[in-house]
Amino acid sequence: MKRKLLSILALLLMATTGAWAQADQPLTLEARKDGVTVTMQDLDGTYKKISPEGTEESGDIWDVENKITLNEGDILQLYYDETGDFQIQCSDGGCYIYGNIMSLAYKEEYEGKTDLNEKSFKGLFSGNANLYNHPTKALVLPATTLTEECYKEMFKECTNLTIAPKLPAMVLAERCYECMFDGCTSLTTAPKLPAETLVNDCYYHMFDGCTNLNTVTCLATDISANNSTISWLSGVSYEEGKFLGVSSTQWWRDDNGIPSSWETVDYEEIELTDDESLLDVLNDNADKTIWVNYTRTFTAGKPSTVCLPFAYVPKAGEKFYTFAGITKEDGNYIANMMEEDGTRLSANTPYLYVPSETGITYFSGTYAIGDNFDANDTEDGDWIFRGTYRGEEWYDEPTGIYGFSAQDANDGITQGQFVKVGEYVRIKPMRCYLMYKYGDEDYAEARVRTPRNAAKEETLPETISVRLISADGVVTGIGSLHADTGEVTLDDAAWYSLDGTRFSSKPTRKDIYINNGKKIVVK
Repeated sequence: MKRKLLSILALLLMATTGAWAQADQPLTLEARKDGVTVTMQDLDGTYKKISPEGTEESGDIWDVENKITLNEGDILQLYYDETGDFQIQCSDGGCYIYGNIMSLAYKEEYEGKTDLNEKSFKGLFSGNANLYNHPTKALVLPATTLTEECYKEMFKECTNLTIAPKLPAMVLAERCYECMFDGCTSLTTAPKLPAETLVNDCYYHMFDGCTNLNTVTCLATDISANNSTISWLSGVSYEEGKFLGVSSTQWWRDDNGIPSSWETVDYEEIELTDDESLLDVLNDNADKTIWVNYTRTFTAGKPSTVCLPFAYVPKAGEKFYTFAGITKEDGNYIANMMEEDGTRLSANTPYLYVPSETGITYFSGTYAIGDNFDANDTEDGDWIFRGTYRGEEWYDEPTGIYGFSAQDANDGITQGQFVKVGEYVRIKPMRCYLMYKYGDEDYAEARVRTPRNAAKEETLPETISVRLISADGVVTGIGSLHADTGEVTLDDAAWYSLDGTRFSSKPTRKDIYINNGKKIVVK
């Protein structure tokens, strides 16, 4: 039976700091472990506490004495109609932070608000070393009309933050970002600073002590204001770095301007799309360091293929897998995918990506675009995992070509398996597909190579399941295949031994097992 490979969801083109924006949600803290205490000093608004099971509790913060204890997965949503000298702190174990900060300024009417109107978040999380970026949900600071000192010391010494929220304001106020990220030693991604005219003390010590920060994008053309950049990059990464700015600006080379070892690059911006224009855009920007806008929509827990023309640094919670060969077990062909444990993905390399949540994944950021746009192959034995930037089309059914089903198809195919490509099929750019090395496109019934003494050859399978293997060699997911319909999903409810053996029910023997992608000890 011929099966058509359904194309992947269309791109949504949005520039951001790298996570799914949560502007329609109030400021939210989500506990990373049991027993995390959130203390809200001088914050007299209201709260809503929601458990993973959906149980809700709400009330006045004053009535709970400004202190609430959360268990893992509990979320705490905060509302207030004033801002000022109050602080939010988390105990050991910490919290993820996301949502719209404006729920602390306009209570339940925060959506769409961009005017701080003399309100301020000065020192709000200062010293909160137990604050973390959520893997896929962003903290949103949407204000475009700022007030004096509005974000001063807001995240000072929040040493576990790795990504700064987007700062969209084009017009600044005095001391608005003063010491905003001072001492954020884990910060790797800075927001793009779009304001063209600086004001007194606006960037004063803004990134001082951000020892892992090595890229800054600043579009200022008038930097004449007093102390506007005093020590703003003091103590950042001096091993290497890039400053993206406007060529007409004569930035000086010291702590008050650009670190002496950093490369300066004229700011440019491109959007990558999954159509025939992709290669033209890449060729026009070869050998440039440039701001790249690229997004795609995914479904939680459902693998999809990704091949990127730049070296990408995964965000917390993102899992990427490389191809580690095909095995045949109990009559089924299984593609083994090994989790990538590096800190940076290689450009032009095919990967399988498993998102943790449904929605948009933002690959946007500052990247070096190379001059080679031939997506690479990962080869193992008789099989090749191949990336593509040109896209691929087949009008006649090819042999030994398997596209990855990244969403449900009309003929019963579901997400999570490689499906033999039929006629009139297209695979979009920046995706990958699997192919049998010795297939002959002239013969639909290609045979798998067998040893010389084998009794008979074997026809290539219609479908190939997927096995996910963690970086430490533990099987964390296996796709279950229905032979007649081709339906495959990652069977999160099943139990597996550490070597991938599947159990029909929860095992009772004392050992370590895998269930729902996690190691579980049965005692």
